[in-house]
Amino acid sequence: MKVVPNTSGRFRNGSLAVGKDGYIYGAVEKKLFRVQSKTMKLEFLTKVPAEDLAIGEDGRIYFSEHANLWTYQP
Repeated sequence: MKVVPNTSGRFRNGSLAVGKDGYIYGAVEKKLFRVQSKTMKLEFLTKVPAEDLAIGEDGRIYFSEHANLWTYQP
């Protein structure tokens, strides 16, 4: 599935994780997104640049933007 038109080819510029809600969450080229696994519908979630995606025990999505840690609650 194409999420962004092109990738820079930089090292580790993308990550994926499956949320407790069944969505597939990802970050690529500093864009946070989710994909509905049954329909493959793509949705961008925030305008904040996103890197290093992780899902916590609480089901929240955690990501960084340089030295800042952000959270997204589905």
